[in-house]
Amino acid sequence: MPERWSAFSYLVTNLARFVRPDEVTFSGVNSTPPMLACLLAKRAYDFDFVYLNVAGGVQPTPSSIPRSSSDPVLAEGSTAIFANEDFYDLCTRGGMDLCFLGAAQVDGLGRPNVSAIGDWHAPKVLLPG
Repeated sequence: MPERWSAFSYLVTNLARFVRPDEVTFSGVNSTPPMLACLLAKRAYDFDFVYLNVAGGVQPTPSSIPRSSSDPVLAEGSTAIFANEDFYDLCTRGGMDLCFLGAAQVDGLGRPNVSAIGDWHAPKVLLPG
């Protein structure tokens, strides 16, 4: 085991600290560090929480470390498989406690922009949020 932690190790470990008992937690697409943080939390913590991922897995127990956050191995051992629209329905109903999602932009105060880039009435890029 290395004597010094890498920046990546610190990132994954600190993200895992956001997971709380009895919460529903989700990691999205292209979110490998949050996915690893959720898998770490499942192994390290002595409390239960529900972990859903963009691959559709609910409470997955992958046999190997996934190469990406949408790797099919994230469906292994799952208690259920969620369709993408089921995830969004759950979010709309307020059933999600913690979501690890990306943002196109983050300002100096840490606020994510998931709506539009440029002028609000004539955006250069229209985002899904």
